[in-house]
Amino acid sequence: MKQHVVLALAATVVLGLTKGVLSFPTEQEETIWPIPQYNGTFLWMTEDQAIEEANLAKEDGSRQTFDKIKFFLYTAANPTKPTEIIKDDPESLARSNFDFKNPTRFWIHGWGGGYKAVEPVRDALLLNGTNKQYNIISVDWTVYSTSTMYISSQRSCPKAGKIIAEFIDWMHNEAKLSFDTLAIYGHSLGAHVAGFTGKTVKRGKVHTIVGLDPAMPLFRFKNSEKRLASTDAVYVETIQTNGGVLGFYNPIGKATFYPNGGQAQPGCSKEDFFCSHGRSVEYFAEALSQEKKNAFVAVECSDLESMEKANCGKRLPRVRLGDPNNAKKAKGIYYLSTNSEAPYSIKKL
Repeated sequence: MKQHVVLALAATVVLGLTKGVLSFPTEQEETIWPIPQYNGTFLWMTEDQAIEEANLAKEDGSRQTFDKIKFFLYTAANPTKPTEIIKDDPESLARSNFDFKNPTRFWIHGWGGGYKAVEPVRDALLLNGTNKQYNIISVDWTVYSTSTMYISSQRSCPKAGKIIAEFIDWMHNEAKLSFDTLAIYGHSLGAHVAGFTGKTVKRGKVHTIVGLDPAMPLFRFKNSEKRLASTDAVYVETIQTNGGVLGFYNPIGKATFYPNGGQAQPGCSKEDFFCSHGRSVEYFAEALSQEKKNAFVAVECSDLESMEKANCGKRLPRVRLGDPNNAKKAKGIYYLSTNSEAPYSIKKL
């Protein structure tokens, strides 16, 4: 086995520092990748080496059992205790509180997560928001995504997306789930699973996908067919908070939001990439629960270079990160600042 370079989280100097921020290849076409490990370190390796590691560990994604992916429904009637809906089991659907008249939101967790990772978003919609009538379906793909090897989870994103797409098509047929009011939220690897879901549904087109710091390692910017892409739904929004390390830096949504420049987040040390990676979820959940229209207001940037310099001026119209109405008005690159701790929203620019 080839020798790999271990990168501790503290060793940001290996990634490179330019003017106090991380630097990395613009097109993200790396031949060697920082692969996250369960113990909080990274292994630098090529894609072939990562696949070799997965095969040697007998954790190759092609050997996973995807019929164990589960779907848990939360509604205003059961905001904290979910009911499971099982595909091709109409009785499980009948026992649930699913209401086709309400908009549906899917949540797809990232690597090492679980269906309970939906809680910040669930609470924002069902407990703290103004409109509490939602069907919130949290996808549990831990049968795969809790593999100790990132590469195993990464390789099965397309298959997981296909299974979720089949479930959505079934719900459309059996329960009149509306594609027009359907949104899928995914964090990290879950963002790409959401993209593959949007690519493979057959009964309609997903209206909205929100990718929360879509995972970068082993995904290539130029290969949009194998990652979340702006065409996977009617509207795709990405909130990118740890660009170039755990998340993408180049814009991959129809609208891409860069809180604080999209690399390291205030309140997170520059060495704690996982903190910045997770802030995308915290920002989004807080945005969903905000009733005032001036929460998480962002300004449009003419290009990525302007965003990097935070030189976007006060161009109008401004939009809000996470605004459900963004599909009607948001397109391009947006910059915003946040506080270093909750509440994160800065009411005025």
